Amino acid sequence: MVPAKGHSYDGEVVKPTCTDQGYTKYTCSECGDSYIDGYVDALGHSFSDWTVTKEATCTEDGEESRSCQVCGKTETRVIRATGHVFGDWTVTTAPTCTETGLETRTCACGQTESRTVAALGHSYEAVVVEPTCETDGYTEYTCTVCGDSYRDSYVDALGHSYEAVVTAPTCTEAGYTTYTCANCGHSYVDDHVDALGHTWTEWEVTVEATCF
Repeated sequence: MVPAKGHSYDGEVVKPTCTDQGYTKYTCSECGDSYIDGYVDALGHSFSDWTVTKEATCTEDGEESRSCQVCGKTETRVIRATGHVFGDWTVTTAPTCTETGLETRTCACGQTESRTVAALGHSYEAVVVEPTCETDGYTEYTCTVCGDSYRDSYVDALGHSYEAVVTAPTCTEAGYTTYTCANCGHSYVDDHVDALGHTWTEWEVTVEATCF
């Protein structure tokens, strides 16, 4: 019996890459038998910083990429659309008491949005008009913005409150009664009485007649 020689292994190192493990491969120079040992973890990629290759806009996605400085592998990812960035609302049509207005705002990209502005509604101030003897009273409401007005809360006319002053008749002039309103001063004359006429005494000689 002659003893076996035993293997005579030579080692060959395979370096790790970004994605594959490294290891050492041992091969027998006598018979070719081999095995692997001495594993080393994959290095992993060594990427550069992200670089924008397409700018995102308000409505469209952009893109950025980076490359491994070891193996050259490239990765890309999406930059989401920014969405519109609008300025402040600006009134383009002012609302009135009864009609809606309009306001707009604009994005840096030129996109414009519009929306209605509610009507203001009237702003009424009330003025009370007191009743007189002949006219009704009421409250008049007038809008301080547009001048629109209406009347409400009517009160019946008061009617005249006459006071009578009698003027007695004389021999030559008729008598009458003057009615004057204590509230407004309106007056009229009524209840006429005929003049009394003269009530003569007997004739009396005041100058004696002569021959001539």
